[in-house]
Amino acid sequence: MKKMCGFLAVVLVASALAAPAAVVPDKTLLLSAYFRVLLIQQVPAQAQSLCGQLPEQDAAQVQAALAAWAQQQTTAIRQALATRFGAQSRELFEQFATKYSAAESKNDVPFLRNLAAELGLKPAAGASYANLRQALAAQWLQADLQSASQFLSNLQTWLRLRATTPNLPPLQAWLDRDQPAPAAVVATEAAPPPSAAQLLAGAEAAVTEFKTTATEDNAPRNLYADARKKRQDRRMEESQAAMQQVASERQVAEQEYAAKKQNEAQAEAEAMKSHAQKLAAVEQQSLEQQQNSWGNKLKTVVGTTISAAGSAFLGGVGTQAGQQAANALFK
Repeated sequence: MKKMCGFLAVVLVASALAAPAAVVPDKTLLLSAYFRVLLIQQVPAQAQSLCGQLPEQDAAQVQAALAAWAQQQTTAIRQALATRFGAQSRELFEQFATKYSAAESKNDVPFLRNLAAELGLKPAAGASYANLRQALAAQWLQADLQSASQFLSNLQTWLRLRATTPNLPPLQAWLDRDQPAPAAVVATEAAPPPSAAQLLAGAEAAVTEFKTTATEDNAPRNLYADARKKRQDRRMEESQAAMQQVASERQVAEQEYAAKKQNEAQAEAEAMKSHAQKLAAVEQQSLEQQQNSWGNKLKTVVGTTISAAGSAFLGGVGTQAGQQAANALFK
């Protein structure tokens, strides 16, 4: 009986895993994409509150890390839209952002209620645009809020450690400390380059049957000319064979050197990664607390501060807001 129950449990779990995920409605995908873009645009402002006046080198690291994080997020949004809408992704996204921004700027309640109903949200979500944003944050932006809060928590900790920790890894290495390392480069045993003698042997022409076409009067002159030409051809073949051998040896040496340098760089990266992981283990509790704090703050930002009608960082409302959001996403 126990075996049968266990078997049924496995079957039920397998069936659940095999069941296709519910398809998100088009407007849900478009609205969440729009607010994901708005959230991405907010993160640099939050990061700036942490940075203050940084040395030029540290400021450059922060800017590069922000750009890399934003690129990763926008790429994911574009891929989700392209999977659903294909070549029409930008056009449909811009059209929806324009309509939504215009409706929110006018506090268009009928539009809001219809949208909430189409999204399958509870009636309370259609009571106000702030309610809609809060429902959006709770249901469809959790992964994005987690990514943003994790990034800001890591940045905050790195900025604090940089003043007190010797040999602190660069910011990007600190952020990527839990990413899998690339595979090591294994130098393949290349065949030894052919010798000059082998190259010459391959370059020699096949022996053909001798046929004389010279008359007796000019035979010695022709024989001398033929011998001279053969000596010249032989010297040319020897020169070409030597150059080919040098080129082949150089190619093998360059491949070995490149593999060596790449593996040295990887070993250095692994040591840096291990150091970052040890530092993060000590800071684990602080990182988690900061991430929770940032998560709560960003939820508030989405629910009350981010507004398509007041998103000055995207350049306005209506058509202008739609165009700016599309430019930010599809640049």
